[in-house]
Amino acid sequence: MSLLSDRISALLSRQDGLRPADIARIAGVSTASVSDWMSGQTKSMKPEPARRLSEHFSCDQNWLMTGIGSPSWGGGEPALLKIMRAASGSSTPPDVRQALTIIRNQLVHAQGDQTDLIGEALKLMAKVPDSDRAFEQAVALLSNTTGR
Repeated sequence: MSLLSDRISALLSRQDGLRPADIARIAGVSTASVSDWMSGQTKSMKPEPARRLSEHFSCDQNWLMTGIGSPSWGGGEPALLKIMRAASGSSTPPDVRQALTIIRNQLVHAQGDQTDLIGEALKLMAKVPDSDRAFEQAVALLSNTTGR
């Protein structure tokens, strides 16, 4: 499900009688925002509404934001949250913490297709969280594709 509208529809199908207004309340956004998500007018979701929805529906926040991977319904802590938690661990190398901070900051300002690219960077970091090469590749991917 690469379209945000499809991912929102998937959330709506999780509970009988769930309406877009309920999604808005859970996400902490306006019903107009949810309408824009569903119509395709808005192609990406900011991290905070995605976090709220992923916690409520027990799905993967990275999937909800980017469409990458699977929703992992009820599959425990969302992958994005696991990765971001790694940034605060004292055993996490400083370069990895720096990369995760860069990625988090990029997510806050990402729009449209940029979220897919950031998702790819997150997947790279998740595969090899202690590798200097993964850090360099993730930063290069973000720098080259987002113009930052």
